[in-house]
Amino acid sequence: MNSLTRLRILGATTLLLLLAGVPTNADTALRFQGQTVSSDGNALGFGDGFDSAPGIYLGVERKISDRLGVEVGAAWTEFDQSIEQDLLFASVDISTSVQVVPVTVALDIHLTPGARSDFYIAPRIGYAFFDDMEIDTDVSINFGGIAFPGFPSLNITDSDIGSIVTTSIGVEDQFIYGLRIGYDVPLGDRGAWIFSSSVDYTAIDFELEPAAGATTGLDPLAVGVGLAFRF
Repeated sequence: MNSLTRLRILGATTLLLLLAGVPTNADTALRFQGQTVSSDGNALGFGDGFDSAPGIYLGVERKISDRLGVEVGAAWTEFDQSIEQDLLFASVDISTSVQVVPVTVALDIHLTPGARSDFYIAPRIGYAFFDDMEIDTDVSINFGGIAFPGFPSLNITDSDIGSIVTTSIGVEDQFIYGLRIGYDVPLGDRGAWIFSSSVDYTAIDFELEPAAGATTGLDPLAVGVGLAFRF
């Protein structure tokens, strides 16, 4: 599924949830955060697993009471994993990357109504969209610099063969669930601009398409900070 289709799905879902049955005078907040995302997932089945990765989150919340709000959000992260193996006369570097876009609907439960700062928890459900996983294999041949005196054309030096295998494997999109713990603090007296922070846990299985057949728990934990605008 391409990026344009995903944006259309997110836009349609946002409009339906924000307009259907919600009072017109409801409080609305737009949140944008940069994230650091960690995961115990391992796409290759060996090595240290995925590296921590940067991510972004964009969400829109409509409050339906002092304590409750409905938030629709989408996040983006690209996970990378790299493994290097030294052999007798060569080194092999296998790297893989995969992008994931979770689209979620959350029930924001505000625990400090009326206070200046806002502490909330938000159970959520949604759907995760995956791009194909890209696997790239690079090989370097290490001869150690063999020289033939008098015959320079026969000298052998270290060489980088480069990428000899590049492949893509499909990853199954799937339903997800998770929990967000958030803390917002207004900036200035009017409080329209808000410093926004959160910790998000999402239960996601990383499942390759049936032809590949591998499954591992991705289960990303994201720590985010950014800004929100309430209107």
